[in-house]
Amino acid sequence: MPELRDLPGIDRLTKDEALAAVISAHGLETVKAALRQLQQSWRACGTAPDWAVDAAGYAHELSLRMGHLDYQPVFNLTGTIIHTNLGRSMLSESLYDAVRPLVTQPMNLEFNLETGKRGDRDAVVERRLCVLTGAEAATVVNNNAAALMLVLNTFAQGRRVPVSRGELIEIGGSFRLPELMTRAGCELLEVGTTNRTHLKDFQARRAWFDPELVEKQVAGQRGRYKMVRSSLWYPFCREMPEDDVAVPDEFVDQGALIGPKERIRARFRAWEDSGITGLTIGGDEEALRVMADVARLNVEPG
Repeated sequence: MPELRDLPGIDRLTKDEALAAVISAHGLETVKAALRQLQQSWRACGTAPDWAVDAAGYAHELSLRMGHLDYQPVFNLTGTIIHTNLGRSMLSESLYDAVRPLVTQPMNLEFNLETGKRGDRDAVVERRLCVLTGAEAATVVNNNAAALMLVLNTFAQGRRVPVSRGELIEIGGSFRLPELMTRAGCELLEVGTTNRTHLKDFQARRAWFDPELVEKQVAGQRGRYKMVRSSLWYPFCREMPEDDVAVPDEFVDQGALIGPKERIRARFRAWEDSGITGLTIGGDEEALRVMADVARLNVEPG
């Protein structure tokens, strides 16, 4: 077992050919920090392993410790096809081949080739989405939390937005709805309780918010865990008598845009009649095409 005074210096180790591959993979400063941490831990306990004077030993140890920090392919055996922790929707090989030239060399991301001046990076994707969906404007973001952030900031900045206490959720690692609304420039107006919220709760606070916003917010309730009352589907049923029963499964089924295209098309009319003018859609290209086809069939004659 080597003496602590015999430990090689960090600079000497990083110049040794044995650590060249580790430095190439993780960077010089990262490797230096890892080497210092190793030697500091040995000095703290007063002993060091036999390989502590050998650069090859350091290379092997760092490869074991730092190898798990890299992204690497895995098998998805969870039963969940689109898994957030495993990369969600994969790129098909054909799509990857199509975009590969665009991400491996310069491209006109924010440059208008016709005018020779700076352009808009959303121009191409917005034009195609508008053609696909028939929307007046469109944009693409990384996830639905980001979409909600943009919607709130655009349509409700500086205004109060009512939300049932039962919907003050946290999603992902640390996306909390109240914090999201604050960052969007909105003021959260809590309504009802965590397990039951009625139309009368919104009516009692009507003077505090814009009535149009409550219709949009209430319409988004899906009866998750049966906590939201059927009377909260205000845009669909208008003045529905108060009741003490949770939303029936059949009622939720009528408003949920989930399933085959024919099923979604049959239920899409209720959303159109509700007065909702915008939806945030999470999904892959196929999901966008399904919603675009449904929307076009519902608005075009015949």
